[in-house]
Amino acid sequence: FRVSVLAQLRGLNLIKKNNCFDTFSQELLSELINSTTFTLDMISMLLNTYQYKLKNCFFNYENLNLFDIITDTCSVYEKSANEKSIKLNNYCDKNLYFLADKTSMFKAFCILLNTVISNSEKNSDICIFSKVIQDKIQIDINYNGKFLTEEEHKRMFEKNSRFSTVGHGIKMNLVKKIIDFHFGKIFISNNHKNTFTIQLPIYQKNKSSETRLLWTFNE
Repeated sequence: FRVSVLAQLRGLNLIKKNNCFDTFSQELLSELINSTTFTLDMISMLLNTYQYKLKNCFFNYENLNLFDIITDTCSVYEKSANEKSIKLNNYCDKNLYFLADKTSMFKAFCILLNTVISNSEKNSDICIFSKVIQDKIQIDINYNGKFLTEEEHKRMFEKNSRFSTVGHGIKMNLVKKIIDFHFGKIFISNNHKNTFTIQLPIYQKNKSSETRLLWTFNE
């Protein structure tokens, strides 16, 4: 399935490069590419989960700077934030490092920030903080706006949840898988402000650089 979807994605990108369509067709093609890309990610995630359970899959750990990876994530969604007059504030420690697979962790933060921007009120602030608790890094993403729907919450946290295309639920399930792979935890709360809280160990166990997980960003 992954090989087939990857071929479809490459074909769609080749068609888009021709640039011989009207605006509506270009927008439709972009949506098809986005949908196919996400389908490829979900197939890759299922393959990674299976391999992880068999202890055949390892991350390519790198010493990542938290401030830099959050800055890069904010840059990707700066335009989306500006369209809603939302200010992105990165208050993370500039000297905080942790071991993680860069590609998968970047993907997780991208999905989270995209969800937060989509749920945030116009003319509001999104604030990202960090702190160290014993041997863990804690990242808090605060925003004003809609909380996760019941369906999204179930897709994210229930064991053996059935996937659905409703809202961001399926994407949030992918985020949780990535955090789980890193022996971390993710929480959500809505006391005064909505908050996504991620806790990640600073030093990972069983680290290996032999095999990278499968992600679309690697293609």
